[in-house]
Amino acid sequence: TYSVGAQYARLDFDGLDGMAVMFTADPAKAEEAAKVAKETVLAFAKDGPTDAEIKATEAQFANILGAQMQRPGFWIQALSNLRANGRSLDVVKQRLDMLRKVDRKMLAEVLAKVLVDERFLQVIAAPAKK
Repeated sequence: TYSVGAQYARLDFDGLDGMAVMFTADPAKAEEAAKVAKETVLAFAKDGPTDAEIKATEAQFANILGAQMQRPGFWIQALSNLRANGRSLDVVKQRLDMLRKVDRKMLAEVLAKVLVDERFLQVIAAPAKK
């Protein structure tokens, strides 16, 4: 595997939360890499993150949020979402504080609902065989 990325999406539609794992790999090893990725995600759902992983994520999020808040595009999107969702600017200001309230128990509850074997969808894109 050459690079790995993961993203969790909380959608406004009930029951449609999701997590995506994307990676690049040697096409001949794509099936095996997909198997390892699925096993890793299911193990994470079962065991959850460690306290160290939670702390590291909090620090990364603080850095990312700090950088994003310096860009005009961040505020354009934030303000448009506030109007669309009927929220106040306090929601934006409180993002980091909200993240700090997340603990292993909260994550375990979400992971148990979202990351289950029967909800997996796998797509492997590879060059056409000649």
